[in-house]
Amino acid sequence: MDTNELHSLPSEIGSLTQLEKLSASNNQLKSLPTSMERLKQMKSLHLANNLFAEFPKPILKLTKLEFLDLSSNHLETLPSSITELINLESLLLFDNRLTSLPEDIGELRNLRCLWLGDNRLESLPQSIVELRGLIWSPLLSPSTTVGGNPLKDPPIKVCCAGLEELDRYFGVEIIK
Repeated sequence: MDTNELHSLPSEIGSLTQLEKLSASNNQLKSLPTSMERLKQMKSLHLANNLFAEFPKPILKLTKLEFLDLSSNHLETLPSSITELINLESLLLFDNRLTSLPEDIGELRNLRCLWLGDNRLESLPQSIVELRGLIWSPLLSPSTTVGGNPLKDPPIKVCCAGLEELDRYFGVEIIK
Protein backbone atom coordinates (compact mmCIF):
# COMPACT_ATOMS: atom_id res chain seq x y z
CA MET A 1 0.00 0.00 0.00
CA ASP A 2 3.09 2.21 -0.12
CA THR A 3 3.20 5.32 -2.27
CA ASN A 4 -0.41 5.44 -3.39
CA GLU A 5 -1.47 8.90 -2.19
CA LEU A 6 -3.96 7.23 0.16
CA HIS A 7 -5.85 9.61 2.43
CA SER A 8 -7.35 6.81 4.51
CA LEU A 9 -7.33 3.06 4.97
CA PRO A 10 -10.64 1.22 4.62
CA SER A 11 -12.33 0.23 7.88
CA GLU A 12 -12.60 -3.28 6.44
CA ILE A 13 -8.90 -3.67 7.10
CA GLY A 14 -9.90 -4.69 10.62
CA SER A 15 -11.34 -7.92 9.24
CA LEU A 16 -7.84 -9.10 8.28
CA THR A 17 -7.33 -10.44 11.78
CA GLN A 18 -4.36 -12.66 10.85
CA LEU A 19 -2.42 -9.83 9.18
CA GLU A 20 1.12 -9.66 10.58
CA LYS A 21 2.69 -6.93 8.43
CA LEU A 22 1.30 -3.76 6.93
CA SER A 23 3.22 -1.13 5.01
CA ALA A 24 1.38 2.07 4.12
CA SER A 25 4.29 4.49 3.96
CA ASN A 26 4.55 7.46 1.61
CA ASN A 27 0.87 8.32 1.58
CA GLN A 28 -1.34 11.12 2.94
CA LEU A 29 -2.68 9.34 6.03
CA LYS A 30 -3.69 11.48 9.02
CA SER A 31 -5.44 8.78 11.05
CA LEU A 32 -6.10 5.06 11.15
CA PRO A 33 -9.49 3.37 11.28
CA THR A 34 -10.51 2.18 14.74
CA SER A 35 -11.06 -1.26 13.25
CA MET A 36 -7.27 -1.70 13.15
CA GLU A 37 -7.47 -2.46 16.87
CA ARG A 38 -8.62 -5.93 15.84
CA LEU A 39 -5.34 -6.73 14.08
CA LYS A 40 -4.06 -8.59 17.13
CA GLN A 41 -1.45 -10.57 15.15
CA MET A 42 0.24 -7.46 13.74
CA LYS A 43 4.01 -7.58 14.25
CA SER A 44 5.32 -5.02 11.76
CA LEU A 45 3.74 -1.67 10.90
CA HIS A 46 5.31 0.80 8.46
CA LEU A 47 3.65 4.22 8.38
CA ALA A 48 6.56 6.52 7.50
CA ASN A 49 6.12 9.65 5.39
CA ASN A 50 2.48 10.33 6.13
CA LEU A 51 0.69 13.23 7.82
CA PHE A 52 0.07 11.92 11.35
CA ALA A 53 0.00 14.84 13.79
CA GLU A 54 -1.18 12.62 16.65
CA PHE A 55 -0.06 9.12 17.55
CA PRO A 56 -2.68 6.78 16.02
CA LYS A 57 -4.59 5.27 18.96
CA PRO A 58 -5.43 1.95 17.28
CA ILE A 59 -1.72 1.11 17.34
CA LEU A 60 -1.81 0.97 21.14
CA LYS A 61 -4.00 -2.15 20.95
CA LEU A 62 -1.50 -4.05 18.79
CA THR A 63 0.32 -5.70 21.67
CA LYS A 64 2.24 -8.19 19.48
CA LEU A 65 3.82 -5.34 17.55
CA GLU A 66 7.60 -5.72 17.25
CA PHE A 67 8.42 -3.10 14.61
CA LEU A 68 6.86 0.36 14.30
CA ASP A 69 7.97 3.02 11.82
CA LEU A 70 6.29 6.40 12.20
CA SER A 71 9.25 8.39 10.91
CA SER A 72 8.77 11.52 8.81
CA ASN A 73 5.35 12.46 10.11
CA HIS A 74 4.23 15.43 12.22
CA LEU A 75 4.08 13.81 15.66
CA GLU A 76 4.59 16.21 18.58
CA THR A 77 4.04 13.80 21.47
CA LEU A 78 3.93 10.12 22.28
CA PRO A 79 1.25 8.78 24.61
CA SER A 80 2.56 7.33 27.87
CA SER A 81 0.51 4.24 27.03
CA ILE A 82 3.05 3.40 24.31
CA THR A 83 4.69 1.36 27.07
CA GLU A 84 1.85 -1.15 26.66
CA LEU A 85 3.55 -2.27 23.44
CA ILE A 86 5.72 -4.61 25.47
CA ASN A 87 6.96 -6.64 22.48
CA LEU A 88 8.24 -3.61 20.60
CA GLU A 89 11.83 -4.15 19.43
CA SER A 90 12.22 -1.34 16.87
CA LEU A 91 10.73 2.13 17.15
CA LEU A 92 11.53 4.60 14.38
CA LEU A 93 10.39 8.13 15.11
CA PHE A 94 12.99 10.27 13.36
CA ASP A 95 12.00 13.40 11.46
CA ASN A 96 8.93 14.31 13.49
CA ARG A 97 8.22 17.21 15.83
CA LEU A 98 8.65 15.43 19.14
CA THR A 99 9.50 17.76 22.01
CA SER A 100 9.59 15.14 24.74
CA LEU A 101 9.36 11.42 25.42
CA PRO A 102 7.11 9.72 27.98
CA GLU A 103 8.77 9.57 31.40
CA ASP A 104 8.33 5.80 31.52
CA ILE A 105 9.73 4.99 28.05
CA GLY A 106 12.28 2.82 29.84
CA GLU A 107 9.53 0.26 30.37
CA LEU A 108 9.90 -0.80 26.72
CA ARG A 109 12.49 -3.35 27.82
CA ASN A 110 12.49 -5.33 24.56
CA LEU A 111 13.49 -2.27 22.54
CA ARG A 112 16.63 -2.93 20.48
CA CYS A 113 16.43 -0.06 17.98
CA LEU A 114 15.34 3.47 18.84
CA TRP A 115 15.70 6.20 16.26
CA LEU A 116 14.83 9.69 17.45
CA GLY A 117 16.96 11.96 15.28
CA ASP A 118 15.65 15.14 13.67
CA ASN A 119 13.03 16.01 16.25
CA ARG A 120 12.72 18.86 18.74
CA LEU A 121 13.81 16.98 21.84
CA GLU A 122 15.40 19.18 24.49
CA SER A 123 15.68 16.51 27.17
CA LEU A 124 15.51 12.78 27.70
CA PRO A 125 13.69 11.09 30.57
CA GLN A 126 15.91 9.37 33.11
CA SER A 127 14.18 6.05 32.42
CA ILE A 128 15.90 5.89 29.03
CA VAL A 129 18.87 4.29 30.79
CA GLU A 130 16.63 1.28 31.48
CA LEU A 131 16.70 0.41 27.78
CA ARG A 132 19.62 -1.98 28.28
CA GLY A 133 18.84 -3.98 25.16
CA LEU A 134 19.48 -1.12 22.72
CA ILE A 135 21.79 -2.38 20.03
CA TRP A 136 21.42 0.37 17.50
CA SER A 137 20.19 3.87 18.08
CA PRO A 138 21.31 6.87 16.08
CA LEU A 139 20.48 8.99 19.13
CA LEU A 140 22.32 6.92 21.70
CA SER A 141 25.23 5.54 19.73
CA PRO A 142 28.79 6.86 19.92
CA SER A 143 29.13 6.53 16.16
CA THR A 144 26.33 8.92 15.28
CA THR A 145 24.95 12.32 16.19
CA VAL A 146 21.72 13.62 17.63
CA GLY A 147 21.12 15.61 14.49
CA GLY A 148 18.16 17.92 14.60
CA ASN A 149 17.56 17.68 18.36
CA PRO A 150 18.33 20.75 20.50
CA LEU A 151 19.13 18.60 23.54
CA LYS A 152 19.95 20.46 26.74
CA ASP A 153 19.38 17.73 29.32
CA PRO A 154 21.40 15.59 29.08
CA PRO A 155 23.84 17.46 26.87
CA ILE A 156 24.42 16.16 23.36
CA LYS A 157 27.94 14.95 24.18
CA VAL A 158 26.53 12.74 26.96
CA CYS A 159 23.95 11.21 24.61
CA CYS A 160 26.58 10.49 22.00
CA ALA A 161 28.77 8.73 24.55
CA GLY A 162 26.23 5.93 25.05
CA LEU A 163 24.22 4.38 27.86
CA GLU A 164 27.07 4.13 30.37
CA GLU A 165 27.66 7.86 30.17
CA LEU A 166 23.91 8.46 30.49
CA ASP A 167 23.99 6.27 33.61
CA ARG A 168 26.68 8.48 35.11
CA TYR A 169 24.87 11.64 34.11
CA PHE A 170 21.63 10.55 35.75
CA GLY A 171 23.47 8.98 38.70
CA VAL A 172 22.11 5.50 38.02
CA GLU A 173 23.95 2.26 38.76
CA ILE A 174 25.34 0.71 35.59
CA ILE A 175 24.57 -2.85 36.64
CA LYS A 176 21.42 -3.53 38.57
